[in-house]
Amino acid sequence: MKFKTLVREVGIYGLSGFFSAFLLGTTGFYQASLNWTYFLVFFFVLLGMLKFVTKIFDIILPVQAKQIDLRDLKNKAIVAEAFNQPKNQH
Repeated sequence: MKFKTLVREVGIYGLSGFFSAFLLGTTGFYQASLNWTYFLVFFFVLLGMLKFVTKIFDIILPVQAKQIDLRDLKNKAIVAEAFNQPKNQH
């Protein structure tokens, strides 16, 4: 389960970085000398690509539902049983 989630996250970040650099490269953004505004533009393009690729991954590989933790269920059953016992009247 963790491996699938890790592969999904690496895929999302890798494709987002690649597509944002590709998009900026095809528009001729890197032809001039670099200054700090390029990093700002790249950051916002990367955020947009991250959101876009995440939505695509949500359609193709949805995140699996959280698996049931048996210890948590056991603890909840113990607490419910303790509250449901009749109180002894003295």
